Amino acid sequence: PCAAARREVNPQDWTVDEVGHWLATEAGLAAFVEPFARARVNGAALLRLAGKEEPRLAGILGSVHPLNKRK
Repeated sequence: PCAAARREVNPQDWTVDEVGHWLATEAGLAAFVEPFARARVNGAALLRLAGKEEPRLAGILGSVHPLNKRK
């Protein structure tokens, strides 16, 4: 599969730009795009944040994380 399709399935591998795109277009969290980019939050960091600091992110990410996907 192409890189974009793979990244949709595995958020841990997202780049900082892909995290920003997802925040703005899919998660409804556009206000987080600039601060996350400044902090260089990539997919792996986003998943760590979701688990520790941001319950809303955790809920949203639960639907895209590969371990939560149903086949």
